[in-house]
Amino acid sequence: MLEIKLNKKTTSLWQNIWNIQTNKLNQIKKTVKRWKRNPNISIPNEKKLNRARIGHTRMTHGYLMAKEDPPICQTCVTTLTIKHIFDECSSFQTQRKELNISHDVRTNFGPYPENEINTIEFFKATKLLNLL
Repeated sequence: MLEIKLNKKTTSLWQNIWNIQTNKLNQIKKTVKRWKRNPNISIPNEKKLNRARIGHTRMTHGYLMAKEDPPICQTCVTTLTIKHIFDECSSFQTQRKELNISHDVRTNFGPYPENEINTIEFFKATKLLNLL
């Protein structure tokens, strides 16, 4: 009984801290509770999806390890970010429309099975999946 109370108290404290933080994952995931795994997404693709959720992919942040300048979108001549790819880049407008990709990151990356699959399909259609 004491263990259950401690777990609830710890989770509550953690949630309170999470609520006041501002980071990319916090914008998508509003709770500290574990999301259920989507059985229709392979584990390697789930890892890539999680990298995209926090915005830290090889494509967007590989420059840090290589000690280079941040990557620039060749179409828009702006810094390449996951947000830019999903929300702004004209190169991917057709794929966003065809796959019903939302401008809301919570919709694309939240724990909604259909949206997770659409997001993976978007990365496949844009040939970006292996760059995550």
